[in-house]
Amino acid sequence: MFRTRYIIFILILIPFCVMGQAGSVVLDSITLEPLPRATVLDKDSRVVAVTSDKGVIPYISETSYPITIRYMGYRTAELRRPSSAPVLMSPDIAGLPEFVVESRKSKILHILAYVREYSTLTTFSDTVFLFREKVVDYMLPDRDEKRFRGWDIPRIIASKSYYRFTNSEGLDSVSDAFPEHFSWCDWIGVVRENAIPLSLRENTVGTDTVKARYGNSSVWRRDRDKAFLDVDILADKTNYAYVPALAGYLDSGIDFRRLNLKYAFHNVSDTVVTAKNIAGYSLHIESSGRGRNLKRLFRSSGPDYVETYAEIYVVDSEYISRKEAKAWETKNIISNDIDIELPADVPELDQSISLLVNRVAEVNHGDARLFVKPDRRLGREQKKRNALRYLKALLGIYSSKINYETAKSRPGNK
Repeated sequence: MFRTRYIIFILILIPFCVMGQAGSVVLDSITLEPLPRATVLDKDSRVVAVTSDKGVIPYISETSYPITIRYMGYRTAELRRPSSAPVLMSPDIAGLPEFVVESRKSKILHILAYVREYSTLTTFSDTVFLFREKVVDYMLPDRDEKRFRGWDIPRIIASKSYYRFTNSEGLDSVSDAFPEHFSWCDWIGVVRENAIPLSLRENTVGTDTVKARYGNSSVWRRDRDKAFLDVDILADKTNYAYVPALAGYLDSGIDFRRLNLKYAFHNVSDTVVTAKNIAGYSLHIESSGRGRNLKRLFRSSGPDYVETYAEIYVVDSEYISRKEAKAWETKNIISNDIDIELPADVPELDQSISLLVNRVAEVNHGDARLFVKPDRRLGREQKKRNALRYLKALLGIYSSKINYETAKSRPGNK
């Protein structure tokens, strides 16, 4: 087995060595299959490229290195300098929380997630770069639950934002506030249910690709109890179902140049995957314009471009009752006391982002916002407190899963 895989690896390596600087190929380190549409970030953590449907990295200027390559469900890879050697990415999906359903009344799935996004607003003269961290939640009732609608678009619970402003002369400044909300991140919700392709139901290891006119419409990859879904929304109108909140924009005057979603599912054992199987998902959106008058913020009269790349990691999932769900819905849970915690499977921040965070921390926010009421979506200072436990204590909801795990850890219990 090892010898066969080694031979396959060499056969894959040879043509890309011949290509030289034409581009490396990004591969799954176990199956050695190409990873299509992986996101490439430059040394400043801005998106500079996307791999092809065959996983090939396009030409990137040497001044952009070192670059990082991200693919939801895989460990981040880094290239210090241009290379023709294949880039091997290792699968990395943390185990999802254990579900504990106490009664038949618990038919509503509540998901708490951590969001990390990178957005850029660009004109001919100015650039606004945003790195943002958030805690969000989703409330997804079962089909037979008729008295509670819930929500599948992320509801923001806590947010921290870090902006870097750069003009045409290369001068920059930083802040934790900006007068306009230009990110696309909050428009993309979670998929509630999706059928696994027939070819991957009995054969639990493999790939299934749906072709479109100009490329792949969707790619499913399965490895036993793990599955990955890559969807190009713009390749086929039937894919609009993945982004219902954006459907109106897609047929409007906004020029969307890219709209890709990637899902990583865990504990897959049925013919369908549902929201409870989601370990995380990512989105990558490019557009000319944002449906808003952003030109008033800049000196440039030319077009403005928006690009958003975001990764969403599930922190906690559990079924709750309708009564508990309504408590989550009606309570104003946005609080300055909530700390943004990092899940175990989240990669470390790039050095450029750490520097930006430190620069923003040195800004005197009190003076800057003396006469401005901040938009809660755009960030604010946070105190240290466990988000999950704080929110459930605030609402009078105590997680059955937490109590269950606590009971198991007591002496004499197994």
